[in-house]
Amino acid sequence: MRQPSRASLMRLCWLLLLPNLLLSMGARGEGIASGCFSRPTFAHNRGLPHLKDAVVFATAAPDTLQIYSISQARVTNTLKTADRLLDMEVASSDPQGRPFPRAYVSTKSARVASYDLLRNSVVAEVKLSEDPDATGGAIAVSPDGKYVATGIGDIQFNIRSIAVLDAANLSRRLASIEIGGDLQDLVANPHPNRPELYIINDRAAKVRIFDFNTLTMSEGIFDLTGSPSDFAVSPDGRMAIASINARNKVVFIDLEKRQLVFEIVLPEASPHRIAFAPDANTAYITDRRVANSMIYRIDLLPIREAMRDSDYSRLNAKDLVSGKHLPALLAREAYVPHGAAVSSDGDFLYLTFSNQTRFAVVNLRDIDSLVEEHPRMSFLTQIAAQQWPLTSDAFNDGLFEIQGFNLAKNPETFHVLHDSNLVFSFTSEVGKKGGQPPPVAP
Repeated sequence: MRQPSRASLMRLCWLLLLPNLLLSMGARGEGIASGCFSRPTFAHNRGLPHLKDAVVFATAAPDTLQIYSISQARVTNTLKTADRLLDMEVASSDPQGRPFPRAYVSTKSARVASYDLLRNSVVAEVKLSEDPDATGGAIAVSPDGKYVATGIGDIQFNIRSIAVLDAANLSRRLASIEIGGDLQDLVANPHPNRPELYIINDRAAKVRIFDFNTLTMSEGIFDLTGSPSDFAVSPDGRMAIASINARNKVVFIDLEKRQLVFEIVLPEASPHRIAFAPDANTAYITDRRVANSMIYRIDLLPIREAMRDSDYSRLNAKDLVSGKHLPALLAREAYVPHGAAVSSDGDFLYLTFSNQTRFAVVNLRDIDSLVEEHPRMSFLTQIAAQQWPLTSDAFNDGLFEIQGFNLAKNPETFHVLHDSNLVFSFTSEVGKKGGQPPPVAP
């Protein structure tokens, strides 16, 4: 029998090794143990030039605001903040309505500070209580950027009151709200036609409402049937979703009628963070389970139509929900998704992870069809040719991590500004006396 040539043997070896080599191009790890990546590192830098989204991270110790550009896949600016940072909210404009994004920070020492993110400067900082043991709490900003609401508590972080401040003059307190239990969160409706603040108490199922227009409490109140892990409002201001992880479900609230109208049970899941797509027709729910962590996608259009018609008899939860396991490098033990947001075009999911410095940009366009549409070899070859980062399980899960970034510290919270003028590079004079801000996007 004719013996194969050395060249033929080499070609055979390359064919056998090619899949593993291609896979290794997009996933690098340190300290491999038991066949798993024990500490993956990410150096993905695939910019998305069409996205002008800016992600503002708030990190504690060191206390900073970091602005990350999705189009450039890098941090463009870092701003030092008040010490002992606790929570942050960002408005897309200043209190006068000008397109200068403004960040508001609450601290553990009961201070509130505001920052002009475009000019890279501190605007104001005030202490809310003369009590040296007073602590801060959650913070929220009205949809027009004119009002700031934040919690005030005692040394044990029992937040029992809320201060509503003039965003243009933080020393001016416009209203004080006393609450019966500890404050868990403050969530402002993002739509300008519904200037409402939703007050969620710790370990409580009921939500109270404050009206920014009248600066008074509203008579409306609704019951979530359980203490929420997260409470999010749709971009059009008409719907809210709350994740009740203790009961493995998410509930839907009609904010016009101020009542719970529908719920979806996710068996064996622990629903956590909620992210709306910009068109408000889709929502993504992260799963807090350590093992088999998933991202759930919920089709909201049938629910919105049912809300319009006040008829929920045709809704079937099984037709509305689809779930995808996260690839191994995106969710392995400690890498459980914590925060979530959707890009301005609705095609990418932004994720942070519990107790980690990780930030990831995940491609949602291919979440269902990528594997089915590409045979394995042609799929891998195509990806390698385009130098797309690829996790080791991506061809099984159909989920891509387009960008991965490690912050200096794990973020306390983050906020996404869609189509923001913050994506422009800062000039060397910004933040200095007499310096000019970078150009504002038209």
